[in-house]
Amino acid sequence: MTIRRLQYLLVVAIYAGMLNVHWLEAQVKNSRSAEKPIGQKQEIADDSKACIQLLKDFARAYSEITLHRDKSKVLAFFTPNLATEITNLTIKGEVQNRYSDYRQFAQYLERLSNIPSLQIKYTIEQILHTLVKNNFGVVVYEVAYEILRDGETLIKGKEVNTANMVKSNNRWLISYYTIYDIATEQQRGSCQCEIFKGEGNKYLTQTNYPSGTQYETATDNFMVGEYDATIGGRLITVRNLRFVWKKNGSIVQLVAQKGQWQEDSKELGITDEEQEALLIILRTVLFTDNCLSVRKR
Repeated sequence: MTIRRLQYLLVVAIYAGMLNVHWLEAQVKNSRSAEKPIGQKQEIADDSKACIQLLKDFARAYSEITLHRDKSKVLAFFTPNLATEITNLTIKGEVQNRYSDYRQFAQYLERLSNIPSLQIKYTIEQILHTLVKNNFGVVVYEVAYEILRDGETLIKGKEVNTANMVKSNNRWLISYYTIYDIATEQQRGSCQCEIFKGEGNKYLTQTNYPSGTQYETATDNFMVGEYDATIGGRLITVRNLRFVWKKNGSIVQLVAQKGQWQEDSKELGITDEEQEALLIILRTVLFTDNCLSVRKR
């Protein structure tokens, strides 16, 4: 392996946050030494192929989870001390981070296997990098996925993943996993919201919305101001966003332009009811990628 190649892998490893940088630097120094014996080169090549084949077998087993409904066929590719870091880039461009372990992954597979009429397409499109050292291997690869129910797409996107593997009893298993998930398409559905009145004109909302194969709940805090003649209505704030609820019931969003707040030209909706104004903002702005409608519980 050339020094240039190892230095490039070092950059990839730093970005993924998965490899020991000092270990890789040591490999760059070692690359200046004598060439590896032919037998050792062949062993590394065979291990690289085995790591890639394991990922392909995992992708096939995962795609078929709703057919065989046996989570053990998917878990067989992972060590019991599995740790996973997942970064989601939503359709709106928001970044969400979460962590998972072997037990949580097993629970996720159990939920998937029990959803009727679900179909999973999970295909490895490209192997980006492979690195093997003794009983430790790393593969960076790209995946295209789509989850459908009754033939309709629930969520679709791309993943760039890094699988850290260990070799035990002559078998490779995934021990640490990073997933960079970029959603490109997501189904919208009916959402429900609970609204709780606080002190003054403060409100707390809990919105139940579709997210891929399941529903999730998000909490937001609204403040509805008194009538302000300078803006021609009542100021509503939530998530660092601002809206004006005008005297005629029209709701418009305020956008920052050149250091000043100005009205967006798009009208979000019209209502005379305070809580209905919150539902309009939830549907048209906060959950526009998830909800076709937002109903109060």
